[in-house]
Amino acid sequence: MLLLLLGCVHDDGGIAVVAAPDVTAVLGDFVANIGDDRIVLIESDDPTRTARRYSDAVAVTIEATGSLAPECYALRSDTTKAADAGFHAVGGDVLGAQYALADALEQRGYGFYHPEETVIPADLAASPWSPARWDSAVHCPEQSVRGLDPHTLHPIEFMQDAWMPSADGLNRAERVVDWLVKNRGNQLQWPALGNILDSSADAAAWADHTGALVDYAHARGVQTAIGVQLFGGANLQEAFDLIEDPDASEEARRAEIDQRLRVILKPSGGSVIAFDKVNLSFGEFSGESPEVFIDNVNLFVDVLRGIADEDGRTIEPDATIHVGADQTITYNDEEILYYFLVKYADPSIVPYIHTVMYYTLFDDAGGAYGHDDFSEHRQYLQDRMDADQPVAYFPESAYWCAFDDSVPLYLPVYIKSRYDDMRALADAGYALDQHVTFSSGWEWGYWQTDVAVLRMGWSLPQTWEDAVRADFPALPSATQDAIIALAELQEQALIVGRLAPWMAGRDAFMDIGRSAGIVAQPDRAKFDEIVAMSVEDRAGFQAAVVAPLRQLGVDTRALLGPVQAAATGLEDGAEGGAPWQREVADGIEIDALRAEYMAAVLDAVLAYADGDAAAAAEHITTAETTFTAAQAVVARRHADLHDPDPARLTGLLENPTLYDYGYLRHADTLCFWQRDDAQVRNLVLGESNVDPGCAFD
Repeated sequence: MLLLLLGCVHDDGGIAVVAAPDVTAVLGDFVANIGDDRIVLIESDDPTRTARRYSDAVAVTIEATGSLAPECYALRSDTTKAADAGFHAVGGDVLGAQYALADALEQRGYGFYHPEETVIPADLAASPWSPARWDSAVHCPEQSVRGLDPHTLHPIEFMQDAWMPSADGLNRAERVVDWLVKNRGNQLQWPALGNILDSSADAAAWADHTGALVDYAHARGVQTAIGVQLFGGANLQEAFDLIEDPDASEEARRAEIDQRLRVILKPSGGSVIAFDKVNLSFGEFSGESPEVFIDNVNLFVDVLRGIADEDGRTIEPDATIHVGADQTITYNDEEILYYFLVKYADPSIVPYIHTVMYYTLFDDAGGAYGHDDFSEHRQYLQDRMDADQPVAYFPESAYWCAFDDSVPLYLPVYIKSRYDDMRALADAGYALDQHVTFSSGWEWGYWQTDVAVLRMGWSLPQTWEDAVRADFPALPSATQDAIIALAELQEQALIVGRLAPWMAGRDAFMDIGRSAGIVAQPDRAKFDEIVAMSVEDRAGFQAAVVAPLRQLGVDTRALLGPVQAAATGLEDGAEGGAPWQREVADGIEIDALRAEYMAAVLDAVLAYADGDAAAAAEHITTAETTFTAAQAVVARRHADLHDPDPARLTGLLENPTLYDYGYLRHADTLCFWQRDDAQVRNLVLGESNVDPGCAFD
């Protein structure tokens, strides 16, 4: 419960946060969500004067003179007389005041790592406020939009909290807003699901739930966006779409778009849900003709503008510029990627330039969605900036489907890739102004990327290593070193060396898509295709894939010892670094085991192809021993998750997405490992194991 002490003196060795009336309500959840009753929130008409009545206090206000721009803040101290020493966190607006307080508390050892868990210092006296850091310098964001898009088409934490109405879910979703703010973010968006089109009861419950969440975000100073899909024919993941028949009459399409947009913006009989933006997407792997595409995009903007005008407000239209090298079209005598047709639609649309996985705008893309690189997307982004037109970069911090956290893998290379994009663009004269991260889950260390990227948007450090050290101070320096070394190792092995598909998994859908020429994540040869290679090609495969995988396992495992040693003496619980340390250690170990496992599996296939049945069987035994070790790591990690209800992430789950399980279900069962094992045993040993598929349960 929020404790307000109105004018009484209370000093028990904790921190008094003395707030002006116009920020007290906003700071209520800010303080309560930290979960440390040593922080007391006090409302005062004269915060600076009141704060001096406490031995450890900070005043928090909004700058009355308007000298600070919105979102900016300053930390000021008055140490002219020791008895009157005071610390004053002042913001240019509500967001600035919250950023100022977050900065101040981080100086005391607090860390806002995960929405459900905060790093809380054991001894506040060990890290007192230093007047030298309260120098009145003005801190302002380098990017105007620093956003997060938890991808609710996937069965992740935020989908359950934002899209499956409940009181607990709303509370957790609001904690995500709070976490976003504490990490200097200012925009939260998520895709809409189609269940609210099919059920009036679902729609009504969703409207109440979402209206409350959007209002909460606005009260905290955060803008919100909702994602919708234009064409029903391209809807592969139960998304909320706007048009079932893109060739129907304009009157019919206008009426359909209007009716569906009102479901999420002006629910029947309810209050307006005040989304600031609507983000349009176009599905994957299929498309319409250029004329149909452009006509319907323009119609969407026109209808959206009409709905907004009814309430005298503005709703920004955005559009996701997806990837897909095989989806090229010719328009205006120019061959372009299908999604680039947005360039020829209504100019008010802000394009969100999307890339996938941990690939960057500048480097090899490993064949993801058929791309060797994403240079065309980089050029689109730079062209917009050259023309002084708004544009957002929209990369990922997890891909989820059979690629990273569902395998599971711990991939801090995502942090480095997101930094490398920002730094390379800035060095080329294209400093990003809007950056929104596509997020698919926070366990297994993936919260690290979202935290780091939000903070990079506030202020881009000189090196990406600086970001790791500054953003995760609760981790020992040896562990920070290991995260940095692991990311660089992964960059060389997975991106440069193109080992990504061998560390990732493959599900049955990917096999079906491959047979139809549809490839999303980087492709890899099937086991029987390896056997069918010539002797020379198998030798090349051994040198290019198997040996580097084995070395990746060795090099990754070498990082584990220092991390385990650094755990000695760490406090357990929220006040210590032990929980965060354990997460990194488990992540490094599972990475090493995955590389070792796949090297053993491929050794078995190559030995079988060479006619050495005994060696093949021995390699399978090695792989199974490795699998058993991986089971132990997963069991340990899934008993130590940050989420308050881990079973909803690892178990079966009835929900409105395409998937009937939580996003860590396959990680929990190691389904992708089991699939590799079943296929190899069937091939090499002639067994008849059932292929688990790893697509549905």
